[in-house]
Amino acid sequence: MESSKNQVDIFNFLRALALFCVLGIHSRIVISMNVAALSSPNNWHWYSLTPAWIAMGMFFILSGYLLGKGFYNNKYKTDLNGIFNFYITRLIRILPMYLLFILIAFIFINPVLFFTQKEKILIPLITFTYNGSPGGEGIGATWFISTIFQLYLAAPLFYKFFISYRI
Repeated sequence: MESSKNQVDIFNFLRALALFCVLGIHSRIVISMNVAALSSPNNWHWYSLTPAWIAMGMFFILSGYLLGKGFYNNKYKTDLNGIFNFYITRLIRILPMYLLFILIAFIFINPVLFFTQKEKILIPLITFTYNGSPGGEGIGATWFISTIFQLYLAAPLFYKFFISYRI
């Protein structure tokens, strides 16, 4: 069955909904509640109260589903060469922007952090195992990328396990 160009892609709709939830809560963090526009109940104050934790769950569920769908539709094979190609395409998509984000965070947001704690932080950042908390140090947001990349590492194994036991 072919999809129409005018048809709404439900996955993109859910991603957009989740994105607006995350943007809403982060706008509340960035723009303090002292701003008059956000403190009036007649304005868009409700938008800053969106459930970002639900959005994170949506991103993880969508990512897992779409990864599994890629294997199920034979976009990626589960042999050694296919899994290697899957990992390479993920690295090419994620690594450049991820490293650029870390570089910008260390240069512009918190250069002292890099010089004082680089032994503690750099290896987990590079290996996608950093699980820092959000905050002013600038690299707290990398927990999401680390978690998604760990999902990418596990996806072929989970798919191969589940497909071997399907009824």
